Order: sequence, then structure tokens, then C-alpha cells
Amino acid sequence: MIQSIERTSAPVRSAYKQKISAGIEDVPVKAKNGSMGMLSDYVGITETVPIFCPFHDDRNPSAFVVPNKEINNVGVHCSSSNCSTGGVTQWLKKL
Repeated sequence: MIQSIERTSAPVRSAYKQKISAGIEDVPVKAKNGSMGMLSDYVGITETVPIFCPFHDDRNPSAFVVPNKEINNVGVHCSSSNCSTGGVTQWLKKL
């Protein structure tokens, strides 16, 4: 039996946005191509960008800068099992 799922209500979306905006401080990141920058430099991207994870010693780029178009923000998602983030996307704190 298939159950219908209601769309998220505005108060829930608002609470979700507040939770995301609490996020991490701006951190330096190294892109797969070797260029250095701050996480905030990626705000406005439309696709994921492979990076070296800023949360653990990373010899191969195991993380990605991911966009959130709804709130015009970015986060870091690491796919390594050695990362302290535990696979949870860390969103940039809104400045």
C-alpha cells in the first residue's frame, strides 16, 4: 500500500533553515585541482566541487562542497569513513 506524503509545512521549513544556518565557521578548503580558498568563496555554486576534507588528514579528495540553493549557502560533505563528521553535511554558518 502506498501512503501519500504531505509537503513540508512552512514552520518546519523555517526551523530547518534555522538549523542549517547555525552551521560551522568559515574554513579554508583545498580544491581537487590544488587551489586554496575559503568555504564562503563557493557560495553561489550550482554543482558539487570535489575538495580535500578540512576535517581530517586527506590524501585524496574525499569531500565535496555542496550547494543549497534554497538558502544560498554551501556545506562540506565528506564520504570518508575516517572523518569526524560521520557522513553528515556541515553547513556554513551564515555570516
